[in-house]
Amino acid sequence: ATGARFGDAPGMRAHLDEQADPGAWLRPLVAGWAPGSCVLDLGCGIGADAAVLLDFGVAVGGLDQSDRLLGVARQQVPGATWIAHDLTAPLPFADGAFDHVLASLSLHYFPWDRTCAVVAELYRVLRSGGSVLCRVNAHDDVAYGAGQGDEIESGLFVQDTLTKRFFTAAQLERLWAPLFDCGPIGAATTNRFGPPKSILQVVAWRRDR
Repeated sequence: ATGARFGDAPGMRAHLDEQADPGAWLRPLVAGWAPGSCVLDLGCGIGADAAVLLDFGVAVGGLDQSDRLLGVARQQVPGATWIAHDLTAPLPFADGAFDHVLASLSLHYFPWDRTCAVVAELYRVLRSGGSVLCRVNAHDDVAYGAGQGDEIESGLFVQDTLTKRFFTAAQLERLWAPLFDCGPIGAATTNRFGPPKSILQVVAWRRDR
């Protein structure tokens, strides 16, 4: 398992300049991964994170439901394998197919039961001791819609045609706790999309039953 951790300074908020260097947040967390490891990039988008992962000699499978974004990823990051898939369905992989999962800003679009089902699928496709690097919308992410729209579950809002969840640290811990051992939860802001976005981050390790 990786020794990577978020939140080693409780109460401190990291400020991530992903406009200047999109991979700066990710490199320290994957530096200990063995070359040749199999990594699932869940909700990979245009493949920006996958490009960073490939620099570490790992094999990357990028999964996203957007054919448009995957088309960009295939052009920009040809070294990865790209798969179109809807996360409301079970993952199209065998048990224990991956050593690690990156779930960066991809697990906050669903009702709680569906989100828990995705986590259970990540447990299934991870090998013993595998890890998940997870980043999600934080409850104070007001610039990107926290507290706006119709709240249909605690922290889950319908905004026009999009459903988005905004997590508290306690909710994020509760999501992973049944199947994974969590490191400390870290708070951060990132300029990845322009205006500062508030996120929570955690590394979770697959717990053998």
